[in-house]
Amino acid sequence: MEISNSDEKFTPTVDWIAEKYNELNSWLFGGRLGDCLFEIYTTGKGMERSLGHFRFTGTNVKYDNRTREMYWADPKGGGLLKFPINRNNFVHYTKPMIGLNGHYKRTELMWLNTLVHEMCHYYTYMDGVVPVQAHGSEFRNIGAIVGRKSNGIFDIKRLCDAENIGELDGEIAAKRQARDDKKKNNMTALLVFRTNGDIQLITTTSRDVIQKVVDDNNKLICKRVVSSNDINYIEYLWSLGYKHNMRTYRYWPVQGKDLVDEIKNYDFTVLKGEPMNEAYQFTNEDIKLMVEMVLDRIKGEDNLVDITPDMILIFRDNQLIGYNFCL
Repeated sequence: MEISNSDEKFTPTVDWIAEKYNELNSWLFGGRLGDCLFEIYTTGKGMERSLGHFRFTGTNVKYDNRTREMYWADPKGGGLLKFPINRNNFVHYTKPMIGLNGHYKRTELMWLNTLVHEMCHYYTYMDGVVPVQAHGSEFRNIGAIVGRKSNGIFDIKRLCDAENIGELDGEIAAKRQARDDKKKNNMTALLVFRTNGDIQLITTTSRDVIQKVVDDNNKLICKRVVSSNDINYIEYLWSLGYKHNMRTYRYWPVQGKDLVDEIKNYDFTVLKGEPMNEAYQFTNEDIKLMVEMVLDRIKGEDNLVDITPDMILIFRDNQLIGYNFCL
């Protein structure tokens, strides 16, 4: 099979996929892969995060979670009649499909890497057993075989990455960055302080979700609801992994986490309930420094401290741990 080394980029067609599928099946898989449907997709969940996918278009395909064995459940029998799926009937029942992302242009070698990746997924399912992990031992085993047969053109690492955004070039990365920036700019972070001590974090772009959070938290169960759409706080949350755009009222429990107090360093609004406590929490180092400063002010030239009636000092184990000066 000839593979072009050209840097020219193109968007594949269904005919191109079908032609290369047959060539690759013969060369790398010994012709063992069966018939397959093909598509070029431009919409769908995760569309911008992947270059390709493998899926079933057949209906009533299920599997036993204990044995991982696939079967076809006859709808005429209420799903009780089960027909085991194996290599001989795999295509008939599952109607497998490989799709490539039509939003992007890639070189031929890059598209072939993605196509081989999806063909490896086909291989791991075609005996009627669902792999425990998508890129687990079954995938790595066939990937290693493909690597040897192709003399390293399709190595296992490239195959594992070929489907994902991490392998994409600047064009796709820029589109993803633009999408993320738009998402951040429209996102609001909500902190819900419950009366039982729980603290909830919600990140959303939905005004309906924000309103539901406010409406559902009455004063009997909630002390306050705080919101922030300060882009710097949103960036901070994203850096911690809190980036999901919640479409319904769902939340992360965040009591005890630094991000709760961190919101005070950014623009925020109390949507409901008590105002945020802005009192500064002094550390032991703060107290020690203030004591030293005050003592420096009041001790005389002989380095002795004049303890006057308007001074309250608290000692424990010969350590000054608290004080109150009425100056």
